[in-house]
Amino acid sequence: MGKIHILLCLAAAIAAGCGGDSPSNQDPDGSADSDSDSDTDADSDSDSDSDSDSDTDTDTDSDSDTDTDSDSDSDCDEDPEPPGSGSCPEICNGGCEDNVCSIECVGEAACDGDTINCPPDYACDILCDGVDACDEGVFNCNEEYACSLTCTGGYDACGDGALNCGGDASCVLECGTPASACTGTTVNCSTGECTALCEGDVEPTVNCMESTCECNLC
Repeated sequence: MGKIHILLCLAAAIAAGCGGDSPSNQDPDGSADSDSDSDTDADSDSDSDSDSDSDTDTDTDSDSDTDTDSDSDSDCDEDPEPPGSGSCPEICNGGCEDNVCSIECVGEAACDGDTINCPPDYACDILCDGVDACDEGVFNCNEEYACSLTCTGGYDACGDGALNCGGDASCVLECGTPASACTGTTVNCSTGECTALCEGDVEPTVNCMESTCECNLC
């Protein structure tokens, strides 16, 4: 009888779910795969490569290479200051201001064929002004101080003349107008700076030595 009771109970349990573990049919795949792959791959690669490479290459290389190379690259020494003497030499008929002996040959044939020697202790400034003023003249500078000869005012003012420079001091021939003022004129340079300046197209002969520190032609 006990067996019959058990069998009946089992049958009732199957029919009525008596004692049965009715598994709540929960989504067997409870994998709440809320693949909220919020792939907020907000690739905010805001490549704001603000390459502000504002290459302000302010290359202010203002090549202010103000080439002050204004020919101060000369190998020549500065002219020494002439000391002068107690009284202005007689040949310096234009005076001796700043110990520069001024020799003036003004007028037609004023010093034609003359030999003029610059005095010692003075720089020398010779002016030949006029037709044949110093034609075939010879001008000898001293050995130590600056010397210049200006030819102007007429044909052959210094025609066929010769300026003989001396020593290491500067020596200058200036040919003014007319162009024929220095026709046939010669400059014999020494070791100092030697220069010829010409307003016209007739150029003097300038004999530069190998030892002349600087030679400037017309």
